[in-house]
Amino acid sequence: MYEDEASLKPSDGYCCLVPGCKAVPFKRNADLDRHYKNIHRPAESKETYYCDYSKCSRRNSPFHRRDHFRDHLRDYHKESIAKRGKPIQTNWSESNNVRKEWWRCTRCLKRVMVASNGFECPGCKTARAQPDAKSSK
Repeated sequence: MYEDEASLKPSDGYCCLVPGCKAVPFKRNADLDRHYKNIHRPAESKETYYCDYSKCSRRNSPFHRRDHFRDHLRDYHKESIAKRGKPIQTNWSESNNVRKEWWRCTRCLKRVMVASNGFECPGCKTARAQPDAKSSK
């Protein structure tokens, strides 16, 4: 972080201190941190998220923000991924893409195959609650 950042008052907003940057002040410090990571970080060190659906137009055009990739999976592919801070609706799965062969890790957004990995993501070790035997029939 930049040393002058701590002296900014939240009422002024959190300003980017990179010379020449024209970004408007951010309401939250977390938004400023994300700005630094996504705008001022060298391209080769940015995180990338590729869509793993074979016929998706974004398969070869990565997302550089996890929240945008999450929105894409939920809105475009109709996956059962809740919006931040909100539970999935109980009738949501009736009209959306729910598979028994795999599930999507909510932390790292990787596809996890049930047959080989069960209900724990091999990448980040996030566990998913096993589906109820009655509801999976």
